[in-house]
Amino acid sequence: FAFNGNFGKKNYQDVNSNADFWSWMNLGFMPLTNIHAKLVTEGSTLDIGNNSWDETLKYLKQNHRIGPIKLAQELALDVECPNPSVSHSLDIRCTRERNVNMNIQPTVFRQAQSSFHEDVNQTVWLNGFRDDNRQKLRDLETARWLNPKTNRVRVSALMFNPDSDVLMLVNINFLFARSGRIWKILTHRTTKLNLYQDWMVYLFDFMFYCQVGVLFVCEVKEMTMSIQTHGSGRRGMKEYMSLWNFIDWAFILVSIMLGVLWAVRVSTTNEVQKWLLELPPEASTCATDCASYYAGLFDEVEATGFYIDTVRRIGGFCPMVIMCRLFKAFAAQPRLALVTASLSKALPDLVHFMIVFMSVFWTYSVMCTALFGRDVVAFSTMDRSVPTLFRMLLRDFDYKEMEQVGRMFTFVVFVSFMWLMELVMLSMLIAIIMDYYFQVKARTFKGETVWSEVYELSLRVYQNWRGQRLPLPKIAAKFDDQAEGVLFPKDIRERVPGLSEAQAEGLMRESVEEWSVNNSKNPTTDAVGNLLTEINVSLGALPTELEDSPQLTIAAPWLAAEEAEVLRRSAEPTATHYSVEELAENFPVDMLLEVAMEKLRFGTHDCRFGVNIAMREIVVSALDVSRDLTIVEACDVPAWSLCR
Repeated sequence: FAFNGNFGKKNYQDVNSNADFWSWMNLGFMPLTNIHAKLVTEGSTLDIGNNSWDETLKYLKQNHRIGPIKLAQELALDVECPNPSVSHSLDIRCTRERNVNMNIQPTVFRQAQSSFHEDVNQTVWLNGFRDDNRQKLRDLETARWLNPKTNRVRVSALMFNPDSDVLMLVNINFLFARSGRIWKILTHRTTKLNLYQDWMVYLFDFMFYCQVGVLFVCEVKEMTMSIQTHGSGRRGMKEYMSLWNFIDWAFILVSIMLGVLWAVRVSTTNEVQKWLLELPPEASTCATDCASYYAGLFDEVEATGFYIDTVRRIGGFCPMVIMCRLFKAFAAQPRLALVTASLSKALPDLVHFMIVFMSVFWTYSVMCTALFGRDVVAFSTMDRSVPTLFRMLLRDFDYKEMEQVGRMFTFVVFVSFMWLMELVMLSMLIAIIMDYYFQVKARTFKGETVWSEVYELSLRVYQNWRGQRLPLPKIAAKFDDQAEGVLFPKDIRERVPGLSEAQAEGLMRESVEEWSVNNSKNPTTDAVGNLLTEINVSLGALPTELEDSPQLTIAAPWLAAEEAEVLRRSAEPTATHYSVEELAENFPVDMLLEVAMEKLRFGTHDCRFGVNIAMREIVVSALDVSRDLTIVEACDVPAWSLCR
């Protein structure tokens, strides 16, 4: 094994036979974990004495070793050979591995999560404070402790780091595959003994579950209101269970589950600490009775560490649920909702695309497993081929390793896969998403930016504090959800005492703009043409005296003067300068709707009186809005509103 005393470049990864294992135990592991004499440089004859009791207990100066070294093994299962006739003729018996497939190198996760069936009759405890350890190892080697039925060997040491309050069970695993290969995997189980060392831990736990409690109360109230509003539990629950409410309940349930799992972890960690505190002083010098002191402790630490690893992986999905709730918050801001809205509208096309994509991708997975599986570990099984091909899509691959099968095979498979899957399929995927992204973005071109909303909210808070405006909930409390006919700003001021004229007019103007953005559709070119034609035929052109008037721009302040002039002239019967196709390509539909509104306002009534003008049926059908939509205009109020 080529170890030179306590020094050498080889380690447990160089164990490839039974003899290597015993050489590593005698010359590698035991001398480094049980050092009695103080170490000096190579070739030195200095004698600086022996280590003290505390120094002997330490590993790497900072980690305090607890108890002896545990040497345990798991035996393979006796099974019938796949070819009994040949096996019986050669007098060969067959065995099978337990839990872990050793045909290819197992992962650390697979080894750590698999159960270890310890043969307690073969377990050996090596106390580092005794001088008979080398003799014990020689006796085990002579007695063939390692035999053809050995499936796994585990060398375990229990360490405690007092500076970080972490208890560690370090396991060096040797996996004896039926092919003759020995796989070496290092695993560990760690736990913090005192989980609440700081008051900040209590504070964060309290704040988190206060948030969960508030969310639970809000969801219960919303569910109750939905049931009461719709008059039946089934219908109310159907209306209530939207995607965002489902995500909220998923977050609540995950939080409760994590709380229960955390409580169990605290309980099991306390049990481990209780074991440590109850160890008697004579346990550290045990000889043949070490199992009575430490067997239960090692098992408890192993079970606790296994449980902690499982909880950690389950808890790793909690941030994903929180991320979904972030998208719910983003939906309240048009600019932030672009991503979720685009994906939501593109979902049908994405599903159909993924059917084609996954069919081709799965075909290549089978092909690569068949062609490269025997020579390239990354393609040895289907569950390895799939992530390897996905990494190839992201330009992460080892082409030279694939060439072991043959350059021509590798070239054909690689080029066809990259051309079809990356250059064609991924480009189509991006095109589908971007197509819907531009459609959604066109509908939210008036959406406020985040910083403008922050400024507006800050200004409202300041004005509320100064008494210059009334809070919106106070205004909304004066109205119900039932239609009340036509409302003017003066009606709102009469209903809400203390409301200023500027705030009343601003509320109506912003309500109209928001309703227009949320309810306008994107009709076809023919529908837009019918809209303009019917308005021209039914209502006639704008009055001559308004040709040079800026009122159109004033009524639609988000329109530039040039755009307003183009739209006004295009709505006239004699206008032939602009085709319907040009209008539909260059102007949003609500701008075209603004032309219809202006013609209705200025072309059919006298401005001396407030008149309700019902929109023509063609306007209703083209924009897919309610038939009882009414345009209200009054000469004493410089604003108009849309009312149901």
